[in-house]
Amino acid sequence: APAWLLLNSTTGALSGTPNAPANTNINVTVTDANGATGTKQLALVITGPLSITTSSLPPWTVGMPYSQTLTSEGGSGSITWSLQNGSTLPSALTLSPAGLLSGTPSAAGTSSFTVQATDATPTTVTKTLALTINTAPVIATSALPGGAVNTAYSTTVTATGGTAPLVWSSSGLPAGLSLDSATGVLSGTPSAPGTASVALTVTDSAGASQSKTIPLTV
Repeated sequence: APAWLLLNSTTGALSGTPNAPANTNINVTVTDANGATGTKQLALVITGPLSITTSSLPPWTVGMPYSQTLTSEGGSGSITWSLQNGSTLPSALTLSPAGLLSGTPSAAGTSSFTVQATDATPTTVTKTLALTINTAPVIATSALPGGAVNTAYSTTVTATGGTAPLVWSSSGLPAGLSLDSATGVLSGTPSAPGTASVALTVTDSAGASQSKTIPLTV
């Protein structure tokens, strides 16, 4: 048995002050006046103090479904989550008693709010969290500079808004050119003249995307 745990030999009372979390088994024996005994092994679980372990929330994008489960450690029994009185979640998001923060945010901005976790004792702990909701990504590039056959070409397409990292993709590029998906650098050496309709798409980490078709003349 843990050193801090005392058993009253007359009353059977177990008492003491735990000094660390533990998950152990103890053997208890009872003896009657005739010397007959009975023994049983009992499980003893000591949990640490209740604390909220979620330290930050991933940023997201307007119009994209959001789902994040808050986490805790320690405490006794089941944990129930709620918002502290006076706190407000970003528009269209809700917090379930199981700690699921979900919904489809409808407005951009950064919100701070205080969540609380309550265990079975009951003990309640709180933490203030911030959540940033970004605007949807928009391709800012409106035109592509012309190029020349057998001449090195390089330009960077850009976007505003969105939740980083942004990923680029394209179709319809002139032969010899390629688009870097991470940086948006469109480069290479064109091998044939003509005007191509370049379809650009940018997608953010929340899955929000925008496409735009821009002509490129070689």
